[in-house]
Amino acid sequence: MWATRKNHYRVVEYLTLQGADIDAVDGDGFDIVMYAAQAGGEHILQLLLDEAVAYDLPCKSGTTALAIAASNGHAGCVQKLLGCLICRGCSWTGLPGHTVGEALAER
Repeated sequence: MWATRKNHYRVVEYLTLQGADIDAVDGDGFDIVMYAAQAGGEHILQLLLDEAVAYDLPCKSGTTALAIAASNGHAGCVQKLLGCLICRGCSWTGLPGHTVGEALAER
């Protein structure tokens, strides 16, 4: 997770190729996707999404990677995460029973 927080793409890529646990969480429930979103690591985020990492799970406080990216002003990360939510039809937290695509269609 350190390499992700520091936005070291090549280190994250190497560790991923070596079989690092990309689904690990820290004591606060933060995962590698959240750290990539916080750091604005668009390339790292794409690498993780390509590895089919879980990207829409909340941490212990209920915050998601999408919220973290948005609150830190990382538009590229927000776009990637929203793209995954729309394409894969995941639930959008706060809109029970709705996928992002359905929520957007209603607006």
